[in-house]
Amino acid sequence: MKAERLIAALICLTVSIPTLSAQKKVREENWFGNRYFKWDRLTDAEVHYRKALEANSKDPTTLYNLSNLLYRTDRGEENGKLTETLYPMIKDLPDDKAADVAHNAGNSALRRKDYEHAVEFFKESLRRRPTDDETRYNLALAQKLLEKQKQDEQQQNQDQNKNQKQNRDKQQDKNQQQQQSPKDQDQNKKPDKPQDKPQQNQEKDRMSRQAAEQILKSFLQDEKQTQKKVEQAQQQKGGGGNKREKNW
Repeated sequence: MKAERLIAALICLTVSIPTLSAQKKVREENWFGNRYFKWDRLTDAEVHYRKALEANSKDPTTLYNLSNLLYRTDRGEENGKLTETLYPMIKDLPDDKAADVAHNAGNSALRRKDYEHAVEFFKESLRRRPTDDETRYNLALAQKLLEKQKQDEQQQNQDQNKNQKQNRDKQQDKNQQQQQSPKDQDQNKKPDKPQDKPQQNQEKDRMSRQAAEQILKSFLQDEKQTQKKVEQAQQQKGGGGNKREKNW
C-alpha cells in the first residue's frame, strides 16, 4: 500500500515538474518582454512574448501582452485573430486587464469594419470598467457605423431587386414580341405618317373631278352632234320647215 502511494506521488511530481517549469518560463519571458516593451524595443519584446507562448499557448497574460504589442505596431489583422483567441479568456483576468483586452478587441474590429463585434467588445469593456470615457466614445462610434452599414446594405438590396425586376420586365417584353404572330406584328407596325394620308386623298379627289369633267364634256359634245344630226334630218324631210326646239 505504501509502495502504491509512493508511485502515485512520484507520478504527480513527474507531471508537476514540467508544469512548474513551463509556468516559470512564462513568467520570465513576460518579465523580459515587458521591460523591452517599456523601453520601446518592440521587436525584442515580441520575441520574449512568443517564447512565453511556446511554453503555454493559452496563457492569458502573455496573450494580453502580445495583443498590446500588435496593436501598438498597427498589425490589426493579426491582432484581431489574437484577440478572438484571448477574448473568451477575459473571465480569468482582473477587471482592469479584461477591460483593456475587450477595448483592444473592439478597436481591432473597428479597423476590420466588423462593427457588430466591435459593439459587443466595447460593451464588455464598459461592463468591466464603466468609467472609461474613451471606450464609451468608441462604443457610440461603432453603433453609428453599424447602423449606417445596415442602411447601406438595405439600400443595396433594394437597388439590386429593382434592377432584377427591370431586367425581368425587359425579358418578358422581348419574349412576348418573339411569340407574336405575323398578323399581330403587322398590326404593331407604325402607321403611315398623318400628313401622307390627306395628300393621298387629295390626289384621289383631284383625279376623280378631272375624270367626271372629261365624261361630262364628252357627253355634251355627243349631245350637240346628235342635235345637229336631228335638225339636218328634219330639214331634209320637211323642206326647210319650222325648227322644233328640244326641251331640256
